[in-house]
This record gives sequence, C-alpha cells and structure tokens, in this order.
Amino acid sequence: MKRTVHGYETKMKVIEMKLSGYSNRQVKNELGLKSKSQVQT
Repeated sequence: MKRTVHGYETKMKVIEMKLSGYSNRQVKNELGLKSKSQVQT
C-alpha cells in the first residue's frame, strides 16, 4: 500500500472548504482525494 502525503496547501484548502460548508464528498471530488479520512483534519 502506497501512502500519499498531501502538502500544506492541500490541507489548508480542505479546511477552508469545510468551514465554508462543503460536504466530505464535495471536498474529495474537488481536490481529487480518494478517501474521506484524507478530508478529516
């Protein structure tokens, strides 16, 4: 299994989107993330 480390910019974008009211699914689709655990901060 390969681990992907997302950069600081991606993490900050996720936080901004969650604070704006986006759902986990919307954030995943927008940023190209594969699992919802990558969205949870």
